[in-house]
Amino acid sequence: MSSRKLSYGKMREELLEQIQSGELAPGAVLPSENQLAAKYSICRSSVRTGLLSLEQGNLIGRQAGKGWFVRVPDSSLLASDVTLSPKFYTLAADLNSLAVPWYHQIIFNGIRKACSSFCVRQVFYDSNDLNSLRKGFCDGLICAMSGSYGGMKENPLLTRLPELGISPVVVNRLYENPKIGYVSCDYLLEAQRSAEFLKKMGVEKLCYVKALDDIMSMKVREQGVRNIYSERDIRVCRMVPTLTSSEYSDEFISYFRKNGIPHVLYLENGSFGLPLMRAFLKMGIQPESAPLVFCFDDISYLQDFYDYPAYYLQMPLEQMMKDAIQYLVKKNDNPSVSVIKKIYRAEIRGFNTNEQ
Repeated sequence: MSSRKLSYGKMREELLEQIQSGELAPGAVLPSENQLAAKYSICRSSVRTGLLSLEQGNLIGRQAGKGWFVRVPDSSLLASDVTLSPKFYTLAADLNSLAVPWYHQIIFNGIRKACSSFCVRQVFYDSNDLNSLRKGFCDGLICAMSGSYGGMKENPLLTRLPELGISPVVVNRLYENPKIGYVSCDYLLEAQRSAEFLKKMGVEKLCYVKALDDIMSMKVREQGVRNIYSERDIRVCRMVPTLTSSEYSDEFISYFRKNGIPHVLYLENGSFGLPLMRAFLKMGIQPESAPLVFCFDDISYLQDFYDYPAYYLQMPLEQMMKDAIQYLVKKNDNPSVSVIKKIYRAEIRGFNTNEQ
């Protein structure tokens, strides 16, 4: 797969360097969007997208009638750890993750906030082409997908990175390799905890919604539930992968008409949340009579659009990103720092329920 390039990448990179070097001082007004579009030969919508990415990192802001300006650093975002070096660093994050907003937007927001607090520059790469990473490209790597190794498999290219002076940290994958760090939740344990939570609520039988993907992370989630519920208490609804949201909704409707509507649905993947609630709506199911939904991934954004009750696992992704970036900065200053291998606990949250 060829690497994707952001049309506004050069503009964003140069503006970021000017801000971090002090060439664009706090309070300085940026060139207009029309001027930036002409300078970098890109459309205004691309200019706006690039500027918004800098705004999300708290580096620039907008003021009516004056345009874009460089923000004065917020003292609340500055790193409190005085052991960190004041040098600038560049940390990379995988570009592929941008396509999965329901999960990775939280990761990238955490990365941006942490990079801002530690005065670290952020760049992107295509995780399907780790060979493109070279010495000097970055000082550390946040890997949220691992490209074609996106399950729990180890990507052999990651093991080469320390030889190039690039320390990798993967998100939500446990790596035994001593060179590869991770910040992760224990998927097996969290799946068991969620199943135990449902048991305590009096749920004796459930419909387990799974994707027909041979991905180890999904197998671990299912195994965790099956450690609590016996085979006779689980009905399985298999969803064909790579379907659109609308197609998933139709699959749910077809399954319900053929098998009946279960009382409880356990979704192993956050991609099923929106299609399921659309299916409820299409079938005329009222919130008060809807099945209880539990999702292994964070689907809290759905509460702004639907009144159906649901529980979900919320992983501390922002804290995980902060810890990962702080580790990478320290590792760059002192290579003898132990490789980070940290396990976090997820929280069970609900919306439109009596136990929010």
